Amino acid sequence: MPLQLLLILPFIRLGGWLMSSGQVQVARASTLAHASPLAIIQQFGGLAVQALAAWLILAVPAVILLTAAFTPLLRRVPALAAAEAAN
Repeated sequence: MPLQLLLILPFIRLGGWLMSSGQVQVARASTLAHASPLAIIQQFGGLAVQALAAWLILAVPAVILLTAAFTPLLRRVPALAAAEAAN
């Protein structure tokens, strides 16, 4: 959970860069206090979409690489467990 919280801002910035929205500006609390609820929802919704897009672009190759790396290793586990049980 703490790692996820630390990665929110980098994913928002990466999403903003990928979507060519330029510098992502998160509204300050004083600005949000005077904004309408719809404007707040629109701003944070846009940031969430940018972060989700960046996460998806990074997660798909990461899953493929991790699957390729760990599948051969995890296929050996039953054989190692059987060999250890025989001893």
